[in-house]
Amino acid sequence: MGGSLGQFQMRIVAEGKLKISGSDHEFCYEKVGIYIIDSYDFNGSQPLGYWDFNNNKVTNNPIVGMGGAYTYVNNDTFRNWRTNIGKGGDFMVFSNVEVKSVSDVVKLK
Repeated sequence: MGGSLGQFQMRIVAEGKLKISGSDHEFCYEKVGIYIIDSYDFNGSQPLGYWDFNNNKVTNNPIVGMGGAYTYVNNDTFRNWRTNIGKGGDFMVFSNVEVKSVSDVVKLK
């Protein structure tokens, strides 16, 4: 996961009912959804790990990465490849939403 996402955002969304009584508010959770967002922008010099292009493997372990089959890759490496090959670009990745049923109440004033 570190080779593909590195740093990413995990987001949680809630579904439920809001009950209002005077100045009191209660939110009754019924479901929560959890998902991940990542931007592939290749700015700066962020490390992308050690890549084995022959076996399509990635590791962040420098001991394993120093083996002959692995090549150290960072954003600069990718940008150079993109310029030479004319393919690739920046993009956003959104995971599927994992939905869980819950039962909780939050009281707001």
